[in-house]
Amino acid sequence: MHPRETPFVIGIDAGGTHTRVGLFDVSGDLLGLAVGRGGGPHHNDDAQENIHATIHAAAADAGRDPRAPRALVAGIAGINRESSNQGQDHRARRHGDGERAVPALRGSRPPSGP
Repeated sequence: MHPRETPFVIGIDAGGTHTRVGLFDVSGDLLGLAVGRGGGPHHNDDAQENIHATIHAAAADAGRDPRAPRALVAGIAGINRESSNQGQDHRARRHGDGERAVPALRGSRPPSGP
């Protein structure tokens, strides 16, 4: 398998002031990294755009297609609050990291449900 075709995962840490995105192979080795503007929806009117841009920058750093991760795990400040300064509902379903991410890394389907 060509190195650019090996499976990878995306990790996102989006806070009020910065968004950090890393692309990792399934062994945990860093493939690409980017730091962008804040991705917390309660502090940034452009949070969604900031996260999107940082994902694309990290994928470019890794030479990967950002639409093709095996899994994506995100920590986003304030995501489960009822509303944001954008007037949008940002509540998200929560899943335990191990319950959702680890099966995806191993190539199996994670359990369904909330």
